Amino acid sequence: MPSNRVLFGLLACILTVPAMAATAPDDCAPMVRLLHQARTDFPSLRQEKMDPGKCSLRQTEYRCAWHFPGDRFELADAQASRLLQCVAGYPAAQPAKVKRGDSAFAVDPDLTIMVPRPELDGDGWNVLLTIRSSYKPQ
Repeated sequence: MPSNRVLFGLLACILTVPAMAATAPDDCAPMVRLLHQARTDFPSLRQEKMDPGKCSLRQTEYRCAWHFPGDRFELADAQASRLLQCVAGYPAAQPAKVKRGDSAFAVDPDLTIMVPRPELDGDGWNVLLTIRSSYKPQ
């Protein structure tokens, strides 16, 4: 029977690895706070900033953009990957369908978070985080 215990232990490890991979990294506290605020009081995002990004709120869309001048794709890609890890690790986040290569998550039926791949412009790479809500001001 020792082999059954080993097999059971391996099975338990295999089943817990995906659950561990879906949790947010420790440095995701600002994103968790931002998503919680987006779910509970979307208009208050007007005061929220995700340094060093430039953020803005326009009606039902909150955006943050990061610019990496020059040939800094690795830094831009790392920023986009970190954003994706944090959003994917949020307990209510579910993958949503978007164009190939981009990533989006539905947090509530009326809240979507998008993180497209880094884009090249004339002087560097840009990373964008967009949170859209179907919230309608009263």
